[in-house]
Amino acid sequence: MTNATLEQMQEIERAADEVLAGYQHQIRELQNQAAIDLKQLGRAYDKEKQQLLIELKEQSEKEIASLTQDLEKTKQENEEKVQAALSNKKEALLQMIVDRVVEKYGN
Repeated sequence: MTNATLEQMQEIERAADEVLAGYQHQIRELQNQAAIDLKQLGRAYDKEKQQLLIELKEQSEKEIASLTQDLEKTKQENEEKVQAALSNKKEALLQMIVDRVVEKYGN
């Protein structure tokens, strides 16, 4: 009877070891799968991030081009206004000079 009990205990221990080994195997498989999933997720995230960067760069370049064009237009308009103002003042300055010369030296 002692041998039978000992054999049953050893069988139970072997069965428990097998169950434990099965669980450890499942844990390793799940860890491996989680690592694979994480790598795939990281690659997908990197790809999405790269695409967003490309889109933002293109958008920024378009915005810079538009702003540069607006700046050039504004500079041209301002230059025209300056020239018009100088032209108007030029006539007034010439008239002032002529008036002073006439005043000082006569007709």
